[in-house]
Amino acid sequence: MSTTSTLPSDIASTSASTPAMSATSTVHSDIASTSPSTPAMSTTSTLPSDIASTSASTPAMSSTSTLPSDIASTSASTPAMSATSTLPSDIASTSASTPAMSTTSTLPSDIASTSASTPAMSATSTVHSDIASKSPSTPAMSATSPAMSTTSIASTSHPLLQCQPLVSSFRYSIYISIHSCNVSH
Repeated sequence: MSTTSTLPSDIASTSASTPAMSATSTVHSDIASTSPSTPAMSTTSTLPSDIASTSASTPAMSSTSTLPSDIASTSASTPAMSATSTLPSDIASTSASTPAMSTTSTLPSDIASTSASTPAMSATSTVHSDIASKSPSTPAMSATSPAMSTTSIASTSHPLLQCQPLVSSFRYSIYISIHSCNVSH
């Protein structure tokens, strides 16, 4: 501790102005030396010179347009636009009837060609030929016997039962056998 200071000697010895401080400035000398306008600042601009030099109209800007020249040059009608159409020429060229459209049909030709009766339809039937071919009596029904085999066995073992089967078709291939039996006394 120094005799005239209440601070430790290592602090008191550095409390005076250090060489890093200039004699007439309250900031460090390395800061004070850069405080004037730097070379990066232009003399008539508040912006650095590298910014001020590009603040004027750039070559990319056309002299009569507010758009960059590369944009302004394409703002006119492009070759892709036809002279009489508001659509690009590649779209306008396909807007007419295409070869896929038949001349007398509003459907494409590939659809119109299949809209007629297909080979799968028989000439005299309103159902497909594969369904119409199954509409006759199926092999599950006996061709000569209208009764089922279990019924015919029952009628032979019981002569009192006289069965008269009535066969009716339901929807092409589904058959229901209805038996009306009379019991004789």
